[in-house]
Amino acid sequence: MRAFWLTAVEDHRASEVAAQLGLAANAVYLARSRVLQRLRAELDGLLD
Repeated sequence: MRAFWLTAVEDHRASEVAAQLGLAANAVYLARSRVLQRLRAELDGLLD
């Protein structure tokens, strides 16, 4: 969740977040993708 927040909300680069959190850059991209997928699933239908 922290990786998502730093990249999506605070607009940090994935490489910076990866270094800060001790992750691979790919892991940051995956974490962001998974959180976005969950958010889309939760919000699906609310705006219809």
